[in-house]
Amino acid sequence: MENETRGEETDQVILPETVPDSAAPFTVEPAPPGKRGGGPASTRLKAVRKSAAFLYRNKGAFLGIGVALFLLMIPLPEGLSPAGQRALSLVSLAFIFFMTEPIPLPGVALLIAVLEVLMGLGDSTEVARSFFNDSVFFIMGSLMIAAALVRQNLDKRIACWIVQWTGPQVKRLVFGMVSASALIASLLGEHTAAAILLPVAVSLLKFSGEEPHKIKNLSVLLLLSIVYGAMIAGIGTPSGGARNAIMIA
Repeated sequence: MENETRGEETDQVILPETVPDSAAPFTVEPAPPGKRGGGPASTRLKAVRKSAAFLYRNKGAFLGIGVALFLLMIPLPEGLSPAGQRALSLVSLAFIFFMTEPIPLPGVALLIAVLEVLMGLGDSTEVARSFFNDSVFFIMGSLMIAAALVRQNLDKRIACWIVQWTGPQVKRLVFGMVSASALIASLLGEHTAAAILLPVAVSLLKFSGEEPHKIKNLSVLLLLSIVYGAMIAGIGTPSGGARNAIMIA
């Protein structure tokens, strides 16, 4: 037993701890440039960049609010009532918001209604009634007709008729677009004419060629033709434009 115990003890080899004669110096490798921890200056720079990006993204909102506040704080012009000054401020805000779209357009419309009540331009009942005017439903019906016509692929048929009538020449094609836009606008309204003829212009541009600069110039020309034709005939009937229906009402 003692021999076995001694044998087991002799089998275990204890390695002594070795200490190197000359220890290597302790060095810290510098971090890569992209991973270095920034100091207070870099933190401030990042904050300034974030603020600048936020201001740039929301420049329309800040511009509209700034102009509206400026119009509210200026001295009251002679002949303008305080309610008129508040209305002018609201109109400027709505105009800038519609142009820059810092929020969706339906949100701008709802914001106008809320601000009219908050600014004392009318009570809630009066403001809500203005949104349910007969003129609003009249224009809505015209746009519904345009959507139905596009749904039935009438825009493609109109495009074929225009090309058959005018031919492939650009001048005659523009004349056909102006005439078609004026004819539709005199019957259904300029918004309806634009809604119907816009897909027509897109369909014509698809088969116009593959050169980008020529397609760009032709697209501008066709769009302006639709607009001018609708504006020319928009004053002829009550449904020609929203202003006509509102003035008649």
